[in-house]
Amino acid sequence: MRYWWVNQNQTYRAEVRGSFMWSPKQNANGARNQFYENMRDVSPGDVVFSFCDMRIKAIGVVAGATQTGPKPDFGTAGSNWSLEGWFVPVDYCVLNNPIRPKDHIAILRPFLPSRYSPLQESGDGLQSVYLAALPQALADALIGIIGQAYWDAYATISVFQTAPALVDQDDMSADRSIVGPTFSLFGLSPRERVQTRAT
Repeated sequence: MRYWWVNQNQTYRAEVRGSFMWSPKQNANGARNQFYENMRDVSPGDVVFSFCDMRIKAIGVVAGATQTGPKPDFGTAGSNWSLEGWFVPVDYCVLNNPIRPKDHIAILRPFLPSRYSPLQESGDGLQSVYLAALPQALADALIGIIGQAYWDAYATISVFQTAPALVDQDDMSADRSIVGPTFSLFGLSPRERVQTRAT
């Protein structure tokens, strides 16, 4: 299992409610971007800390392999992003009490990686970051700060990912409407993915 930090300031609602992460494959100028390349390194079972509005708002667990997928409908966000990118299914559990890493930067600072860090030394986020790999020590520190809520979220997702479910077709349409165009098989809503795994 690996740990990741996803900066979803522009795409939080669509990605968390739609159960996925999506990024372009490269910068708009065609240059390589390590934070996009990281999308290729995630594996099912990896944990994702969802960061938005200077807070970790949700915990996610990767639910499937990285695939190429069309850009979702993010509204006005990402107008300069390519129409094709990396798509990763992720099941999220929203935290009732989001934590603000800046309030705990004295604890977190010693564990920030020297390259491709998700945070500045001040504790402020980095706008250029999308998906950053977290060292084990930094992940452990974040888990310690979040406390029992982390373990409750992780357990909730684990039960969800392993439990078969019968789904009403009318229920599923609400999930799909959040992200816009449907993504073939890898754009299934979380409940559809559970049903697919159960058959």
